[in-house]
Amino acid sequence: MLLRTAVLKQSKQDDVSLVFRRGRRPTVKTGDTLRPVVGILRLTPVDEVSGSSISADDVPHAEYETPQALRASVANRDGRLYRINVSYAGADPRLTLLEDDAPSEDDLTDGLTTLQLIDTRSRPGLWTKIRLELIARHPRQPAKTLAAALDCEKDCLKPQIRKLKNLGLTVRHERGYSLSPRGQLVLARLASSSD
Repeated sequence: MLLRTAVLKQSKQDDVSLVFRRGRRPTVKTGDTLRPVVGILRLTPVDEVSGSSISADDVPHAEYETPQALRASVANRDGRLYRINVSYAGADPRLTLLEDDAPSEDDLTDGLTTLQLIDTRSRPGLWTKIRLELIARHPRQPAKTLAAALDCEKDCLKPQIRKLKNLGLTVRHERGYSLSPRGQLVLARLASSSD
């Protein structure tokens, strides 16, 4: 579920706690969390509603000033209408990992163990080191360019890079990716262990 930056910031400050979206089916469910740039947002609950159920009570919690403006914002879209409660659930733990340029020996060992588990359980097999090496060699290159270098589909590569980002190993930029300090240390360990 995409939310505008202004809404994300207002959600963090508790100025917006309701979002209305239309769709053929809900793209989120009660209890889901989102990790946009502002931190973690929790979605509780997600309910299907009718447009006529939007009331003046909803307005102070949504991003609109009147029920009419809120109804108008979803009137021209197809699908069912969903009322989603949004609450700020804290800072994104990935940021802490990204900012830690001196992880402990235990942290590095845990990171290497996690990568080994990912590789072991993955259909494509051993890919984590290959992706880290590729990003190190081609910093700030978009997924399309990286995928071409690997002769694979961009749609297969992006979820893999996202997994590495969730471990605090890669950084996504406006254009492309780079290794975080933690990612550089982990790659150095991987390289030394394979020598």
